[in-house]
Amino acid sequence: MEPHERTAVIANAARLLQDAKLLFDHTRFASAFALAVLGVEEIGKVILDIWGSTATLSKPVVRRSAHIRKQAAVSSLLLASFAVSEFGTEVDDADEELIQRVAEAFRLSREGQLMSQVHGGALDKTKQLGLYRDD
Repeated sequence: MEPHERTAVIANAARLLQDAKLLFDHTRFASAFALAVLGVEEIGKVILDIWGSTATLSKPVVRRSAHIRKQAAVSSLLLASFAVSEFGTEVDDADEELIQRVAEAFRLSREGQLMSQVHGGALDKTKQLGLYRDD
């Protein structure tokens, strides 16, 4: 993706998120949520492009959709940002106690909970429910 294409995708993400806010302000919650997730996926598209690949880092047992990979890219960066703000960037000794503290902090954080929802497919399923009605 060329830099100008990234800019266009980011502008589209901003538009989707602004539209989601307008819908939210008018109590159109399902549509607002769906548009917000679409905005997150647009941001994820740019993140994956910057990372150089839309392929997963390891062979998954279950193949993730492109939508979930984009959501996961955004949640990964949010979790990394949380980790740096919570624990800093330098770790002298990765002892078991530190690993447990980090794991527990991740589990309890909003960022970690978002990642859990993304990997479980809940974010994508809820987005779909906001857009479609199945019989």
